[in-house]
Amino acid sequence: MDQQDWRPGGEYGYEFVRTLDENFGQNARIRREFLDYPQNTVARLMTAMYGFKWHQTVVAKVESGQRMIKLSEAYALADLYGVPLENLAHGTDLQHVEQRPKNAMSIPEGLKWLGWMEGKDGEHPEEA
Repeated sequence: MDQQDWRPGGEYGYEFVRTLDENFGQNARIRREFLDYPQNTVARLMTAMYGFKWHQTVVAKVESGQRMIKLSEAYALADLYGVPLENLAHGTDLQHVEQRPKNAMSIPEGLKWLGWMEGKDGEHPEEA
């Protein structure tokens, strides 16, 4: 390869990187809607399960591309949605139910913890 053929960049390319934030948000919305999760529930679970202080407006802004998502948040969201991060980035297999890892907390388990943390359920989830 001579110098004329060389361009900076790797396997993803300029267009993918340039549109990643907006496309990630759209893909996250598609996956959330497929799973039938309200934005408020996603925000509460991101807070309870992963420690991010999210509100419904954060979910809406990420999905619309108005808010950039931190890498750690992106991994947490992918985990919550049961898909690899690459799927949310590339928009692949968003309407396919994946097996969650055995050690990952399920949505019902997360909601139990959330209720306990918010004082709505007096019994500790591990003691129930």
